[in-house]
Amino acid sequence: MNRLAHWRRGALALLAFGLMVVLTGCVVSSKSALVPVDEAVELLPANLDFVTYKEDEPGKFTRSDDQPGGLSLVPATRTYVDAAGEITAYFVPRDDGTYLISVLSKGSSGEGVMYGVARYKDGILELRMIFSGKPDEEMAAAGAAIPDGATIEGGGIVVTSRAGLETIIHMVATGALATTPLIAWAEEAPAPDAIVGDGDWYRVE
Repeated sequence: MNRLAHWRRGALALLAFGLMVVLTGCVVSSKSALVPVDEAVELLPANLDFVTYKEDEPGKFTRSDDQPGGLSLVPATRTYVDAAGEITAYFVPRDDGTYLISVLSKGSSGEGVMYGVARYKDGILELRMIFSGKPDEEMAAAGAAIPDGATIEGGGIVVTSRAGLETIIHMVATGALATTPLIAWAEEAPAPDAIVGDGDWYRVE
């Protein structure tokens, strides 16, 4: 299994975002964890099935055909794990009110970590993990240099230092690096049929 397929598998196992991940698959990643787990906070319900959504038209998301992906909270570490023990995800607060999500994936090709920006409110989880543009071209257009501790590989970005990761995550959070929103219902209440954009956030429909 090559590196890109490893990330695709990890994202699929985490949230069952299947087709979108397979079509793009370009993420921020590292070979080992750069964010200590003791920085994690409890963000989501303790036991839940993620119900995922696809964007049928701009700003309107309807339930996907993917089966819900379950995660359970480990209270001692404030991490969320899947039933197979192959995925460990945790959320670290950022100064702007968003969260850095760190996803450790264990598989036949070894371990690796992928990162993104998460927002959670009213049962709706938004992840910004998958690049929708070309990071090298976007950085060049903005006159931004690739930070120390980060390299662009195959349309994704590999980071080797926390400082490099934080710089890239800031660019994701501010939209300097374009990403496709991944939307899920992460609440114990029944999932709505549709979620629509509403200003800077979303609402159920």
